[in-house]
Amino acid sequence: MHRGENMSNNLQYQFKAAVDYGFKEGIDKHAVKAELGKGKIDKVYSYKARKSLIQTGAQFANYLKINYPQIKYIKDIRSEHAEAFLKDSICRGCSNNTVLQYKARLDKLALLAAKKYRTSVHYMEHLKINLNENTKKVRDKAFSRADYDTIMTYTKDSKSYSRVGLELAGMTGARAEEITNIRAKDINLDQKIIHIHNGKGKRSRDIPIQNKDIRRLTELILALRPEEKLAPVRANSLNQYLARQCFRLGITEYKEAKTGVHAIRKMYATEAYLERINSGMGKEEAWGEVSEILGHGKDRMDLFRVYVKV
Repeated sequence: MHRGENMSNNLQYQFKAAVDYGFKEGIDKHAVKAELGKGKIDKVYSYKARKSLIQTGAQFANYLKINYPQIKYIKDIRSEHAEAFLKDSICRGCSNNTVLQYKARLDKLALLAAKKYRTSVHYMEHLKINLNENTKKVRDKAFSRADYDTIMTYTKDSKSYSRVGLELAGMTGARAEEITNIRAKDINLDQKIIHIHNGKGKRSRDIPIQNKDIRRLTELILALRPEEKLAPVRANSLNQYLARQCFRLGITEYKEAKTGVHAIRKMYATEAYLERINSGMGKEEAWGEVSEILGHGKDRMDLFRVYVKV
């Protein structure tokens, strides 16, 4: 960025500042277009456009923070980063129209940032996005047990609640939003269950506790009051924490997974399924049990290939 700028290394702030710099209330956009012809306009003329640009800038900045934490300034964003963000939008079920809107806003944000910071912003150059491409492989990534254990060992001295959340993810296969709501009273060591309140679809369920996890769970709840949460953080904080550890350890293959915690959820599902198969259960019975633990219900064979990676 230009040396004269007092530039924060917070990408969300940088995008917002660029939008506000280009915001020109009360100017007739159509008159400007008529004067400039078909050239791109580095101004914003309505509050609605300003709001949507700031929102998309925040989403893009948050995606980069999780997946590419080394990027601190807009000028360092490349086309592959913008492309990965748009592909992630497809994976999250966004319509083609929504993805095209994101693409148009990223283009506008690049233009505004170049104007604000008097620098070259190249992340929209040579960008290719196929709205019809099969992104199933991106979504289907499961964490490997070896990588998970490496991260847990590397962070063993951490006091972060997010690390506790990742521990619970490996123990339960629960969703990030469910993990961050587990309270001390939800853990019943006598019955060896963890109770999930109001999971997806407002459904509650019990997750079995494995013998190997009893000691650690006892440690975690020992100093807590019954109503206190074990990992009192935002769900997205778990993914951010996981992404930072992957970056530090050079683990790169999960960058485009739907979410880091979701990949751990698939690791849990695969291991739980194989454990039941190895004990003599048939495929449908084994998956039925695992599917219920995951919170999907028993008769969801359509999700088998999504979660079980064998």
